[in-house]
Amino acid sequence: SYTDLEGARKNLESECPDFDFEKVRKGAFEEWENVFKNISVEGSNETDLKIFYTCLYHTLLDPRTMADVDGRFPLDGKILSSGEYTHRTMFSGWDVYRSEFPLLTVIRPEIVNDEVNSLLKIAEAKNSSFPRWELMGIEAGCMVGDPGTIMIADAYLKGIRNFDYAKAYEIAKASALCKKELFSKPFTSIRPDCKQYLEKAYVPKKISDTLEYLLADYTLSRFAKDLGHTDDAEYFMNRVNRYPENYNKRLGFLISRRKNGWFCFERDIYDGIGCVESNIFQQSWFVPYDVKGLSRLFGEERTLKLLERFFEEADLGRLWNESYNHSNEPCHNITHYFAILGLPKRTQYWTRRVQKEAYRLGAYGFCGNEDVGQLSAWYVLSALGFAQVCPGDDKYYFNTPLFKEMKIALDKNYHNCSVSDTLEIECDKNPLDFPYIESVELNGREIKENYLTFDEITSGGKLIFRLSKE
Repeated sequence: SYTDLEGARKNLESECPDFDFEKVRKGAFEEWENVFKNISVEGSNETDLKIFYTCLYHTLLDPRTMADVDGRFPLDGKILSSGEYTHRTMFSGWDVYRSEFPLLTVIRPEIVNDEVNSLLKIAEAKNSSFPRWELMGIEAGCMVGDPGTIMIADAYLKGIRNFDYAKAYEIAKASALCKKELFSKPFTSIRPDCKQYLEKAYVPKKISDTLEYLLADYTLSRFAKDLGHTDDAEYFMNRVNRYPENYNKRLGFLISRRKNGWFCFERDIYDGIGCVESNIFQQSWFVPYDVKGLSRLFGEERTLKLLERFFEEADLGRLWNESYNHSNEPCHNITHYFAILGLPKRTQYWTRRVQKEAYRLGAYGFCGNEDVGQLSAWYVLSALGFAQVCPGDDKYYFNTPLFKEMKIALDKNYHNCSVSDTLEIECDKNPLDFPYIESVELNGREIKENYLTFDEITSGGKLIFRLSKE
């Protein structure tokens, strides 16, 4: 128990009433087998199957249950009760909003709802922004951005709404505006309290911070619009649309700016000044809400050449790369930019390369830090045949699935399930031998776009990929 001795006694009585090792071992095995039934896959490659279920296991370890069996948990020296949700901990926000939570919204939406309520409870107790990197109710302050806002807005826009979303919106808005007071009490924001960001939409000398906060503002704008706060929605979207002001024409990339608006000096595109765990070449792609606009800014032909160079320069199995770096989150989902820009075949090619080269068996099988489920979630989601590029946007862009047959159990409490309470995904040929998509069909209807919406995925039914060698 994280709460007290009495909580430990109750947990023991409920979860382990007798000390029978074999019984407990068997029970743990059966629990995980039951969880894994949520996604079933069939394929001919045993290594792929082992990696897939290892990744699924990693993805579901966190955020873990923090509350006792009676719902009690500690927060800031007080004992609270989670009531109708399960209070959870271990939110590696900067990492997991990119793939883990987009995956969980499809396969385990109740966990997403728990985590939204958990972050909201912490923010209420502290009258602060949602934690950026939460551990046992503490804001660890790791990394940058406002990932709590991103994750919560994305969940709300997907219909996961068993929480006080009006209050959540007010907290997110106060955070974005660096308010000093909220609900008639002092408020603490994790956002940069500087004139440049509030008025000019950039954080001095910090391009990573700037782009992360702009993404949070994008999701907040979508959140505001759906709630009917049209003025707020317009305000935040206007701020988001200023990202091109960080484009340095001389270098041809997005880079940091000084307080006076001048660009910082950068030696070359591999310079990491102003970047968090990344460099200019990697961080400049981080405009997931406007990939086509970014392409026009860079030059459309140049963008495609740069993307190819980005991947070709990388050793995809290495622990660290100066170009595409799968071992760290700023690069995740860039493989799907090709699909957005009209070259889905290159998304299919590079996604398969990453799946096969960045993930292997063994203790050193992953190319980088698991980051509390994110690295694994990217693999699981792409293995199913799609990825969400931008939170707050309901599009999941296609790549070629890794397995011939897959089945996802949907949740009627959160998904519309208008066709079925399962989504069956089938490939007409072995995707290991036929790596390109010829056409896609959902419930008898040919899909003309390069994506499915969240609502289409969670309607259930049958998704068929017709594949080709070339």
